[in-house]
Amino acid sequence: MTPDRIAIRDNTTSTEYTFGEMNRRANRVAYVLLEHGVTKGSRVATYSKNRIEIVDLFLACGKIDAVLVPLNIRLAPPEIEFLVKKTNPKVIAYDQQIKTRFHSLGKGVTGRTVTSLGEPARDDGRDA
Repeated sequence: MTPDRIAIRDNTTSTEYTFGEMNRRANRVAYVLLEHGVTKGSRVATYSKNRIEIVDLFLACGKIDAVLVPLNIRLAPPEIEFLVKKTNPKVIAYDQQIKTRFHSLGKGVTGRTVTSLGEPARDDGRDA
């Protein structure tokens, strides 16, 4: 393995992340998902613009055998509500930058376990 090599570069912030950093970030997110009751086969939805936390969620879901369900922010609220009802995600992670749009969605969306992307996750050094 090459944990010190650059895995990804966030062009919006010019931040580079190594494979080791991405693994640690994914482990932290995986534990947060597990704490929210996400298990093998559970769906985790995202309602967000492109950002590094989406990659974290993708990798974390892979570690715990969950399914990532990205929701397109350009869809109309009834379309989002339909997709949420159809996929039944255990958790919905949304982007703080578009929280007003997220909170305008119906109760079928916001009445679930939701978390804001970018909130700090604990780091206890364990691998998922």
